[in-house]
Amino acid sequence: MSEWQIAISIGQLIGTVGALIWFTRSLKMDLSKLQDNHNKRLEDLQEKHYKFREEVADKYLKRDEWLAYHNKTEAKMEREFEEIKKLIMEIRNGKSG
Repeated sequence: MSEWQIAISIGQLIGTVGALIWFTRSLKMDLSKLQDNHNKRLEDLQEKHYKFREEVADKYLKRDEWLAYHNKTEAKMEREFEEIKKLIMEIRNGKSG
């Protein structure tokens, strides 16, 4: 090989190495941007998930409170109906006796 051919080969090798370094740096920056974007999206999804869990818990709490109130009211109404039935029976028994 002549000196010119060696010089050209070295120049081509340096150009190839330079291109690989540029490509690697570019790829590294792109991957970093993608990772940052991905992390941001994950954080947003986690925040939405936590808010959703809070809303569901709040709705179940309200539902449970409503059920407790409903059951309490229903029990109270049943006691009142029993008292009314007793009064009606007493009135009937008093009139017929």
